[in-house]
Amino acid sequence: MEKTKKKGNFLDRILATFQDYYIVFAIAILVILFSITSPYFMTFYNIRNIFLQTCPVAITGIGAALITMAGGYDMSIGHNLMLSSCVMAWLIKYTGMNTFLAILIALCIGFIVGGINGYICSYVGVPSFIESLAMQLVCFGCSKLITNCTPITGLSDSLIWIGRGMIGGSEYGIPFCVILTFLFLALFLFIMRKTKFGRYVYATGGGREAAYFSGIDVKKISWICYSIGGLMAAIGGVVLVGRLDSGTITNGVSYAFDTTIACTMGGVSMAGGRGNMLQAYLGSLFLTLFFNGMTLLNVNPYYQDVIKGLTLLAAVIIDVVRVKRSVGK
Repeated sequence: MEKTKKKGNFLDRILATFQDYYIVFAIAILVILFSITSPYFMTFYNIRNIFLQTCPVAITGIGAALITMAGGYDMSIGHNLMLSSCVMAWLIKYTGMNTFLAILIALCIGFIVGGINGYICSYVGVPSFIESLAMQLVCFGCSKLITNCTPITGLSDSLIWIGRGMIGGSEYGIPFCVILTFLFLALFLFIMRKTKFGRYVYATGGGREAAYFSGIDVKKISWICYSIGGLMAAIGGVVLVGRLDSGTITNGVSYAFDTTIACTMGGVSMAGGRGNMLQAYLGSLFLTLFFNGMTLLNVNPYYQDVIKGLTLLAAVIIDVVRVKRSVGK
């Protein structure tokens, strides 16, 4: 009887691990598939490029995952990235401001926009989808006014180094932004697993009313998550502009959907209260791998947009099924 129980517990743990990290198997399948179909996929430079391209969406996705785990949703997170990065690029290009001071201002803008979202959703009670959709339009309009719908290029060398600088030499070096991304990943994994704030975030997302009656200030926790999410979007914007050497209104325009796909594919529940930052990162890596492979195979970009939409739909369906199963248990 005891052996049967132990075997059952072992199988349950394996199934639970697979449910939480099935994205690892999905990534492995993609790697095998694209390695067979394209001779250029499994090269050092392409793999490095994949990790490099993953950085902005992964950093922004960490902030999006934090908001989602607290039971919220921010449609404006990509446009927050756009606004903060356009302001930074404009300050560097047209005022000659010190790069790091311009970056600091961009981070403040991202934090403030996220904080406004959090305050209106948490304290005023406006539904997050409606409020963040309105903020998306505000950020988009402000970005157009700042740039006059014209890309701002020719930025500072130090900013470009943040986006694509190599540690260890340009030939076989590791991109600085990849190291930065993993540092943020490690920091937020620690926060969510080992701190009181992390436990409060899960409790707030898992059941707002129950968390409130447990003595948690759910409004404050939600506001903090939105603010940090905005800050992470601005950091993602700094990395993206540094990599592209361009501040433009196309930067981050699809990131609300990209981060949603990354989070849900990774295993972060849209219902809140479940998931971790590693899953959000793996979801971002899956997304970049997928479209990198599609590009190498010369798949029509219009078809790629269709595939992205279907991927988002599939990710949401998987999340709904997963939540129903967990509730049923």
